Amino acid sequence: MKKSRLLSAVCASFLFITAAPAVASFVYNYTGNPYTTAKSPYDTSMSVTGTVELAAALAPNLSLTAVTPTSWSFSDGVNTTTNATATLNFNQFNFATDSAGNITEWLIQFFSFDPNALSGDLRQNTLLFQNTTSIRDQVLMEICLGDNSTECIASSISQAGVLDQPGSWGVVPIPGAVWLCSGQLIPDTLLRFFS
Repeated sequence: MKKSRLLSAVCASFLFITAAPAVASFVYNYTGNPYTTAKSPYDTSMSVTGTVELAAALAPNLSLTAVTPTSWSFSDGVNTTTNATATLNFNQFNFATDSAGNITEWLIQFFSFDPNALSGDLRQNTLLFQNTTSIRDQVLMEICLGDNSTECIASSISQAGVLDQPGSWGVVPIPGAVWLCSGQLIPDTLLRFFS
């Protein structure tokens, strides 16, 4: 009986502390369609996928507007680029939404460039784009093939893309830690600790 009350008190305290930010941020997931053109190492089974995390949901009826994600990650099927690995601060994220806050247009571009690339090093530029005049997912990867000990002097470019077939966006709110006491993780752990 004493353990049960203690467990209830701990969970209630935990819920009180963690329930305030019930939704800490919003993650928007992008799923692109398979590439229709591709040069090795890309192939037509691959596509662009990724996530953009924002501090709050996008507002309804938003015209194409620049936003600053708290984090982001995109894969082109070969490489994954994140806010932590993009090497230049040339990243743009623009979204427009409908009356329900669903993403209807986007312009996302991030550029990763290594000015010290030597043989075998990767440089990559990835562009996701949709608007009324052009719809495309396009990726470009440049690999340094030769150097003169200080800079890249020869490179190989691979690219892939899909035109006029926009991908789709979904949103997944990130719940706070409230779920922990609703399951058995914390109760079981606490019971073992207080036993």
